[in-house]
Amino acid sequence: MLPPRRRGAIARAVLAPFVAYAALFAASTLSLLILAVLRGHGADIHLQLILTTSAVRRLMRELSPDGVVLSQILGEAATIVAMGLWLRKDVRLADILDRRPRLGDLGFGLMATGGLLVLVEVIGIILLLLHAVQGSLTQRAFVQGIGPPWLLLLMAIVAGFAEETTFRGYVLRSLRSLLPSRMIWLAIILESAIFAAFHLGWGLAPGPFVVIFAIGVALSLLVLRSNIYIAMVAHAGYDTIAFLIALHVR
Repeated sequence: MLPPRRRGAIARAVLAPFVAYAALFAASTLSLLILAVLRGHGADIHLQLILTTSAVRRLMRELSPDGVVLSQILGEAATIVAMGLWLRKDVRLADILDRRPRLGDLGFGLMATGGLLVLVEVIGIILLLLHAVQGSLTQRAFVQGIGPPWLLLLMAIVAGFAEETTFRGYVLRSLRSLLPSRMIWLAIILESAIFAAFHLGWGLAPGPFVVIFAIGVALSLLVLRSNIYIAMVAHAGYDTIAFLIALHVR
């Protein structure tokens, strides 16, 4: 029988992805609604429809690109805050960002970006051969509606910092503290599955789940072998390239 404190820690770790997504969706959607109202849009969108994906997409179409990016930045920031509050008994932000970033982290992170691109390409070919890839027009339409490439770069940087802090920081550290050291792979697998499931909320098809899961595993190993700053750079670099490719694919 597990002690109550350990059971509570397990429950918090299991519910963490739901809390993270709820915070992201609530903050980004609320900011979209506020911006739409301030700019004279979205007055005919009923409150009960705000939590639907179609209503959110409509708000995004009515707003300028900078408003959309601002809502995403606020959503990513809300995710970090939510994880910090939810897992405050298990992990502290000071433990995750335990030192200042160095210039070398940038170089190694950019090299790791190339590794992620190769990994995704290999997995994509395998999935294509297995006929397991399904198109995801939702993300493509989202990216093409953002506007200038510099906004995509800004969003990629914010996502790299926020998601690495959330998943490889709070979630992975929490799972590692709950499991014996010999079960580190289980912690990585669970955290990567949570990471992939989190992205399905953006409307991604089931096929990319495998790709995002593999990215989660690679970034987890990168954090365990080096530090979280390198993973942040690699994550942001990969997102930037993926966004730019989606931007130009018609």
